[in-house]
Amino acid sequence: MARTNMVKKSLLLTLLIPVFFLTTDLSAKQQDQGWVEFETSTTDSFFVIIDDDFESKRLITPELRIPVEPGTHKLSLIFRDYDDIFKEVSITSGETETVKFEPSKEEYRPYTSFNYLRFNKNVIVQTDRHSVIYIDGNKVDTAYSELLLSPGSHNLLIRHKDYGTLKKKLNVGYGSGISVTRYNENPEGPPTFDRFLPGVAYLSKKEYVKASITYAALAGLTTGFVLTNREYYNAKHYPSGTIVQQKDREESLSRKRAIYGAAIVAVYLYSTFDGLRKPKEGYLGKPVEFEFAGNMFDSQIYPELTLTYRFKN
Repeated sequence: MARTNMVKKSLLLTLLIPVFFLTTDLSAKQQDQGWVEFETSTTDSFFVIIDDDFESKRLITPELRIPVEPGTHKLSLIFRDYDDIFKEVSITSGETETVKFEPSKEEYRPYTSFNYLRFNKNVIVQTDRHSVIYIDGNKVDTAYSELLLSPGSHNLLIRHKDYGTLKKKLNVGYGSGISVTRYNENPEGPPTFDRFLPGVAYLSKKEYVKASITYAALAGLTTGFVLTNREYYNAKHYPSGTIVQQKDREESLSRKRAIYGAAIVAVYLYSTFDGLRKPKEGYLGKPVEFEFAGNMFDSQIYPELTLTYRFKN
C-alpha cells in the first residue's frame, strides 16, 4: 500500500514539474511584453500589422488589446472601408499603450490593403508550365503562384531548365497588388514566316522603339543604295572625262553600292535574329487580375479568436 502511494506521488510530481515550468515561462513572457489597446468610435473589425510584417497580421475589433514586444513600433491599421492608417507607438514592458484614431469614410474608393490581407495575396506570378518560381531565393511554386509579401523590395526569379532564367525586382507596398506575367518560352510557339519580315519580330514583342530604329535604318540605307545605283548606271552608260577617270569613278560607285547593300543585309539579319531572341525580361503576357471572391458573410468580417492566459506566481 505504501509502495502504491509512493508511485502515485511520483507520477503526480512528474506531471506537475512541466506545468510549473510552463507557468513560469508564460508568466515571464507576460512580464516581458507590453500591450496596445485602441480608442475609436468605429466598431468595424480591422487588421493590425506590426512593423510592416504581413505574416504577423491580426484581425481584431477595437475593444480588444494585443501584446507587443517592448520598443518603438510602426502599427498599420487596415480597414475594409477606410484608407490605411499608420501609427508609431512606444511600448514599455508590462504597460498598456492606448492608440487613438478616427477613420473617416471617403466617397472615393479607399486606399486599403484589407482584401489583400484577407485573401492572403498581394503578388501574383504567372509563367511557363515548367518554370520554377523563387522569391528572395526561396522556391515557392511552379508555373503559378499567389503570394502575400510584406512591404519592401523582393527579388523574383523564374527558372526554366531549358530556356534560362528571368529576374525582376518587386517593390511591394500598401493598398495595391503586383501581377507579373513573364515567360521563358515563347507562349506563341515557334516563329511563323511573317516574323522573318523586317521589324515584324520586334512588333510582335511590342518593342516599338527597336522596330522604329530598324525601319529608319533600312529606309536610309535603301535610299542611299538606290541613288548610288542610279549614279553608277549613268556613269556606266554616259561616260565622261578620260578613261582612267571613268574607271576610277565606276569602281568608287561600285564599292559604295556594295557597302550600302552589305549594310542593308546586316541590319536585316541583326534585327530579325535579335527580335526572335528571348527578351531580357522574358516574353510578356497579360497580367492576371486580382479576384477577391465574397461570400454570405461578406458584409461582416469576424475577428480572429485570441486567448490570453495569465498565471500568478
